[in-house]
Amino acid sequence: MGPKRNQVSYIKPNEPAFLRRLKQEAGYRDGPDIDTKRETYVDNSEDDEYPEEKEDEKPIVVVLRTGDLTAEEAEKEEVELKREEEKELIEKGKITFKPQKKRTNTSNLHSDNDLSNSKKSKKEDSVPSEKKESVQSSAKKSSLLSFCDEEEDEEQ
Repeated sequence: MGPKRNQVSYIKPNEPAFLRRLKQEAGYRDGPDIDTKRETYVDNSEDDEYPEEKEDEKPIVVVLRTGDLTAEEAEKEEVELKREEEKELIEKGKITFKPQKKRTNTSNLHSDNDLSNSKKSKKEDSVPSEKKESVQSSAKKSSLLSFCDEEEDEEQ
């Protein structure tokens, strides 16, 4: 008789370093495996009757007549409703923490880009143009494939 089937085990081999780097750079996440498939999912959204809608999932406001609710008025109403809900939660004793809002300050973005551009220009100025050309030409020569030399050797 052969060995018992319940004693069979599998050892997953280590992933090569280059694959790990590629997956890390791409932000790849492994899917569920045998260890994680039986974990229970904790859903904290039970308290939240209506989850927050994304910008593209919100309804479109169409004003047909004067006196209809405009998009700006709808946003104001929504903000007021959220404030009232937060006050109620605080009164009930449930403390909620808000995530920080995304920064959309374009002046910070431009200053960061200017710094990186100035660093690049300083690096380029430090290397003389003659050296750049020689490095580029040697790289081009080494990357070209030439079969003419072999053909000339065969003819002689």
